[in-house]
Amino acid sequence: MMVNQLVRTMLLALKSSDEFEMFPPKEKRRLEEILAFVGGEEIDELFERLESVPEALYQIKVSLKGSKPPIWRRIIVPSDYTFSDLHDVIQTSMGWMDMHLYSFEVGDILVEEEYEDDPFGGFSMREKMDAETTLIGELLSKEGDKCLYMYDFGDDWHHTILLEKVLPFDECFTSPVCTKGKRACPPEDCGRIYGYENLLEVLSGPDGGEKEELLEWLGDDFDPEAFDIDMVNTMLAEEF
Repeated sequence: MMVNQLVRTMLLALKSSDEFEMFPPKEKRRLEEILAFVGGEEIDELFERLESVPEALYQIKVSLKGSKPPIWRRIIVPSDYTFSDLHDVIQTSMGWMDMHLYSFEVGDILVEEEYEDDPFGGFSMREKMDAETTLIGELLSKEGDKCLYMYDFGDDWHHTILLEKVLPFDECFTSPVCTKGKRACPPEDCGRIYGYENLLEVLSGPDGGEKEELLEWLGDDFDPEAFDIDMVNTMLAEEF
């Protein structure tokens, strides 16, 4: 109990300092999560879980299922990122706008955000874990491990998450990195992968009313083959 109080006092002092205002938004949220653990007298559980995950960097390939030609990204993240962190990295790397709910399926386990006012949150036949506190390394640990990332339960964008390599941790590592990728992400709310295929078909066809309407919605500079990796990594560095 005394350890909890001591750690909480130190973290609260850090939170009220001028230096805290210079933290990236993601680091501020991580501090809030740690404070929540300490406030709930679960600091021992937090330390045990952190120690159970070997310090490493994960090379992960994110592939949008059903996309032809393939739309994918290769990213590097620490093993002790939460699944919420991984969601944020995927959103930025892929080009999604983080406008909808998400979840991860790891075997029989469903990892998602928990909401206090969710009337259906307690009714599930599957084991559920909180994306805000569950570490990637707790459920993905060896090369070849996979899971499913689902974004937007209306359009159902399914992504395959493949742990390609487990790399030694580098003390110089400061933020997640996208090392490679192909093609632009579909626009939000375009009607699933089939709607996106239809959109591309219209854009590649002759000029006409439907094509003009799509270009007005998408913008004249929309290019399904484009992927700006430098812009993605600049955004990741700013967010994390």
